[in-house]
Amino acid sequence: MKEIKFKEKWYHALLLLSVVITLIHNLIKANNDLMSISSIHTITTSLVLFLILFKVSFAKIGIKIWALFPIFGGGLLLVSQLLFIISNTVEKINVSVILIAGIQLILGGIIFKYCEENIIIVERKRTNKDILDDDL
Repeated sequence: MKEIKFKEKWYHALLLLSVVITLIHNLIKANNDLMSISSIHTITTSLVLFLILFKVSFAKIGIKIWALFPIFGGGLLLVSQLLFIISNTVEKINVSVILIAGIQLILGGIIFKYCEENIIIVERKRTNKDILDDDL
C-alpha cells in the first residue's frame, strides 16, 4: 500500500490552510444558493481534503487538478478586468476583483508547482494490525 509524504512542512500547512478556507467559503456560498456551482467545488474540495488527511496515493493528482480551479478562475477574472481597460469602460473596473484574482492565481500556481517537488509517494510501513490481517 502506498501513501504520500510531504517533504516541506510549510507546503503541507499552506495546502491544508488553502483547502480549509476554500471549503468554508464554498460551504457558506452553497448554503445561500442551493443549486450553485459552489456545490460542485465544495465536493471536489472535500475530496481533496480527504485525500490529504488520509495520505492516499492519489492525492498528488487530486491536488494538481484542484489547483487548476483557482489558476483558471483567477486568470479569467484578470482577463475580464483587462478587457474593461481595453474597451475604455473604466467605471466597471473593480480593484478588489483584481486583487482577489491575483491572489488566487499566485496561490494556485504555488500549490501546483510545488506539488511535484514536495509530495512523494512512499510504501506504507506495515503495522502489527496489517500482519495479523495477513495471517487470517
